Amino acid sequence: MNTTSKNLFPSVASYPTLDEIEKIRASIDDLAAKRSEIEMLPPPKNVALERLDNWIAGLSMGYQVEDAARKFLAPTGRDIPNIVGSDCGRFLMRFVAPVIREEYAAEIERLYQNKPGVTEQERAKAIAGIDDETFDLELAEERLVRLCEERGHYIARRPTANPMIVLAADEEFSS
Repeated sequence: MNTTSKNLFPSVASYPTLDEIEKIRASIDDLAAKRSEIEMLPPPKNVALERLDNWIAGLSMGYQVEDAARKFLAPTGRDIPNIVGSDCGRFLMRFVAPVIREEYAAEIERLYQNKPGVTEQERAKAIAGIDDETFDLELAEERLVRLCEERGHYIARRPTANPMIVLAADEEFSS
């Protein structure tokens, strides 16, 4: 066996760029996880309580006690409110809703003791920063992948690699 042939086809793992690519990919994965965490952060507590109030208001929407009470004023007394039919749930919710709201609000207060919420603007700003950093890392990754290809070694791209970067012309990476 010719000993010089070993040097003609060195292992891809021997290139320092492979280690660099793996570090970049690990950083990209870390940023993706961080982005997911930010996306899942709750809104500020006041927004959660406002959502609760809107939900509670909708539970009894459409049932008017005044309209039902007027039926008792009918001269014959035969036109009493029907709360057994489709109005039953709304009728009951009208009176139970404050208790439900109080229970849910207490739980929301408890949940927010250790987790502050983020506004949509804060969330968007944090995600944009992560996206910018991820884009820069993906550019660096693609530069190294192309360097390996120039050396005659194929490095598989990540399935989640940004197609805009992968398909960019080589001139875009000459900076």
